[in-house]
Amino acid sequence: MAQLVFGFLVFDFFDPQKRFSPFERVLASILLGGLFSGFLVLALALWWQSLFSAVLVFISLSFLMVVFRFFKRPFLLRINLSNLRRHFSRQNAWIVFLLALMVFYWLLLSTVLFRAGDGTLRGALVGWGDIALHLNMIERMATAQPFVIDHPVAAGVHLVYPFLINFISAIFRSFGLDIVLAFQIPLFIFGSLSLLLVFALADRVLASSKARKKVLAEGEVLKSKNLAILVLILVILGSGLGFKVFFEDLQKDYQKNGFIGLSTILVDPPHEYTHLDNRTGGKPAEKDTNDNIVWIVPVISFLSHQRSFPLGLAIFSFLLLSLLLYGQDRQFWRFGLVAGLLPLSHAPSFLTFFFLMASLSLGGTRDFQFLFFTKNWKAWFKFGLLTALLALPQIIYLKAGSQVLSSGFIRPWFGWMTTDSNPFVFWSKNFGLIFWGWSLILVLAMILFLVPRFRDKIKERLSIGFLLASLVLFILPNLFLFQPWPFDNNKILFYWWLLAIIFGIGPLLSFLWQQRVWGKLALISFVFLAVLAGSLDFAARLGRPRNSNSHYYGYSDSNKDKVASAAWIRDNTKPNDLFLTSRDVDPLPVFLAGRPVYLGFEGWLWTEGLDYSRNRMVAESVVAGDLKKACDEKIAYILLDDDLRRDYPRVDEEKLLEKTQVVFASGSRQILKLICP
Repeated sequence: MAQLVFGFLVFDFFDPQKRFSPFERVLASILLGGLFSGFLVLALALWWQSLFSAVLVFISLSFLMVVFRFFKRPFLLRINLSNLRRHFSRQNAWIVFLLALMVFYWLLLSTVLFRAGDGTLRGALVGWGDIALHLNMIERMATAQPFVIDHPVAAGVHLVYPFLINFISAIFRSFGLDIVLAFQIPLFIFGSLSLLLVFALADRVLASSKARKKVLAEGEVLKSKNLAILVLILVILGSGLGFKVFFEDLQKDYQKNGFIGLSTILVDPPHEYTHLDNRTGGKPAEKDTNDNIVWIVPVISFLSHQRSFPLGLAIFSFLLLSLLLYGQDRQFWRFGLVAGLLPLSHAPSFLTFFFLMASLSLGGTRDFQFLFFTKNWKAWFKFGLLTALLALPQIIYLKAGSQVLSSGFIRPWFGWMTTDSNPFVFWSKNFGLIFWGWSLILVLAMILFLVPRFRDKIKERLSIGFLLASLVLFILPNLFLFQPWPFDNNKILFYWWLLAIIFGIGPLLSFLWQQRVWGKLALISFVFLAVLAGSLDFAARLGRPRNSNSHYYGYSDSNKDKVASAAWIRDNTKPNDLFLTSRDVDPLPVFLAGRPVYLGFEGWLWTEGLDYSRNRMVAESVVAGDLKKACDEKIAYILLDDDLRRDYPRVDEEKLLEKTQVVFASGSRQILKLICP
């Protein structure tokens, strides 16, 4: 509640001209409350080395701000019932569709992490391992005393993951909230905000065209909000040509089993039709294919288990709104306070926003050409300076621990994940009709813009600057590798997807609806085929039973012996005691007790660009009996169990037991305490 109040108190600073609509104002206030309060509490916690004290100080500050604001300008909450009824009239049917989309999205989020009937944690297969990392991080930050920011599964290694959303969860967790609720609350809030802000942004863009305003007055097209709903659907459910495989599956099962086979396919599809590739994980082995479709439907890929992405998208969408409303105003510099907080919120979104601003400055329309000294260049300069001042310390922190930034990992890499000889075929298979529609709009816009008599019409219907920016955001991740794992370039490609749909496909849909019957049929066909594969995967995810072992995996808390061991660790060790364990995704000391481990799952460390080779070599030496190295590394305990024996075949149990004290034993599991000088 304090975070929410804080957001509403600070929002006036960012909207001095009252240009945000009431709907946008509420969304932005909630976003800013969570963002600023998260960073403020983080700074206080690091200063006092206590998360609990930091939260209490923040609540006190929020209370003082409320009191000061009330005495300066008292206000009462007023609700206009007539306006409320008007919002739910038939002319505002878009509200029903928007709420329906949100409900389906919330149902999807509920599958990301939940408790099974026996009370144990379960996670969706597509993000099961990723969720374990987030839970490790949350438990560690919630438990650390004194409070520190360290990597929960790699001792001595920087936590370079953009951890703000997990830190917010850790705040809830530190006050005793159940881990599932602590995990879900920020995800539900920022995920919902990201969708609603994308809708608000699309509505602004589609309603701002002079040509559209004229046609709207004649009542010949969809209202902009209804069109914005279609844009939002394309953004979150848009997908490629994987539906061809779906029709092939239908045909095969019909030939084999008749109509019963068709129903089987619909109830439990044999493929994920936006994930037809055997390199990117997430599917049982029998479902791996080589169709080279890796653009997983965004609502699943980016807005569920990629936990920091919804926060990054919400901030990015808010900044785009700010550009539209204040980009030509001298007050624009204020939004640098938000842009500067992107690196630790979601680093790929910060990098993408940098590319966007550079594109608008260098190659946009006259209104956005900073380097050509428009009338607002001073505000843009202040914006850039303020953003840099806030972002630079975060970038330095991330650079200090990441090989990606410190050793020049960024390098030429053509075609993203393509294995096709023709990259156009690959892009078509992955991005489908949206890629074709965007390409058509882009080419026509560039050609017609060169013809003087069409130039004004193009300016009225299209935002040329943002279209060119979308081209930049498509080219860069298809020319350069920005992450150790090429698949992660999709985090930048998503923003091409966003701009392409809002600024390219949106006007195309508007144009089609203005035409006769053929145009409306073309629009319906376009949307249907553009979201078919994604809708199939989305529906299959929602329809899977929670007790399905093939789709929902359990974690270490499903093992009673591990739970008992974790309880002993919580009660008998210090919060910052370091454990040497197996390299599982959910090593019980950190996953269930919040204690750091010397080396966990290496896949995360590799994708984050971290060097874990030293930890690996030291761990192998320690389990072989070199406990002097363990003492030098400040390892306090060794968790000797079957998982450790599996990951380190050179375990010498005799040497370990000779030089340590067994402080806990249960079956084949022992906790060994090191005796160091």
